[in-house]
Amino acid sequence: MFDNKNKGRGAFPVQTLHELKDGGFLQIHENQIKPASFDTVISDEIYHLPRGAFQVKKGQSIFEFAKDNSLIKDHSIQNPLEVGEAYLIKIEDKVNLMSGVYGYANPKSSSGRLDLHCRLLADCVGAYDTLPGGWKGDLWVLVIPKSFPIILNSGDSLNQIRLFNKDARLSRSELEFALGHDNLLYKKPIYSGALKQKIFSQDLIPQDYDLDSLLLSIDLEGPLPGYVAKNFKNQEPIDISRIGNYPWENYFSKLEPNEKGIELDSGKFYILSTWENVLVPNTMACEMRPTDDRLGDYKAHYAGFIDPGWGMSEGGLRGLPLTLEVRPFGKMTLFNQQPIARIKYEWLVEPANVNYQDFDSNYKVQTGPKLAKQFKV
Repeated sequence: MFDNKNKGRGAFPVQTLHELKDGGFLQIHENQIKPASFDTVISDEIYHLPRGAFQVKKGQSIFEFAKDNSLIKDHSIQNPLEVGEAYLIKIEDKVNLMSGVYGYANPKSSSGRLDLHCRLLADCVGAYDTLPGGWKGDLWVLVIPKSFPIILNSGDSLNQIRLFNKDARLSRSELEFALGHDNLLYKKPIYSGALKQKIFSQDLIPQDYDLDSLLLSIDLEGPLPGYVAKNFKNQEPIDISRIGNYPWENYFSKLEPNEKGIELDSGKFYILSTWENVLVPNTMACEMRPTDDRLGDYKAHYAGFIDPGWGMSEGGLRGLPLTLEVRPFGKMTLFNQQPIARIKYEWLVEPANVNYQDFDSNYKVQTGPKLAKQFKV
């Protein structure tokens, strides 16, 4: 296995996160810890933000800033979150980072697939989804439902945090070597049950000079290229704690395959899938990169962390496609294997001793576009 040359530098795996919890640096529950990240848990303290999103300046408390500027109104957690409205929710967890340890946040997979916009806010930090080195204080999450009304419960998890002690992204040469050595990408199989073929450096779709990432393409082959949200105003609110409860056809329509590609409408929300099947070895973590406007005028994903062990199975290495949440800013047409998203790999400080496939997850057997676990498919 291709090893980290800077051992002890990079993202923290599951065993390091447990050590931080045991040392009191992370006041979280055991079941919140994942192979290279931990889930945050919301409380029942929630406020409506009639004037929308905001950020604080350095040295300012989130709650005091919102209160002093009349940004918040009381909201009961029993009441649904309405589409297009912004809410501020207190996170139960306490984080006390050591000097030199920093973190970034991303929405969880289910949040992204529900088109639930989630951004982490930290006291005294003037940027979303960011915990600087040595940070401690209160955490909040800014939540905006984009397609469906949502019901939340105290104890629900909406986003996740990954901790680092150094930027350890793989260089271009390391990425190209790892493609062949660690089987990072596989071609979509020609038919169900077919053996997946590895993708080597020379097989990559045309890449540009964004050297620390790999470019992935869209999969529009087969009977189901994806889904589009219906956006009805009077839909039943989705309680995110109710798994497999909501008939998918009440909220989404299937996209019909077309040899000419698929047409996307401005502002609509789509669930699509990558053509490439991705694998993350237990020496690395992975993240979806922010949308690059050089690829098109759209938002290509909301959930970004991909844990070590993604795409692995007891039967060997196989890879899994990544589900994409896409919202175009203008009318556009997509064609099969058109570049659509980027992923970056980064080293772990040491190999994770528990992999993604060891956890109970609704998404570890996906073979194409997959809706959030709350839907009955």
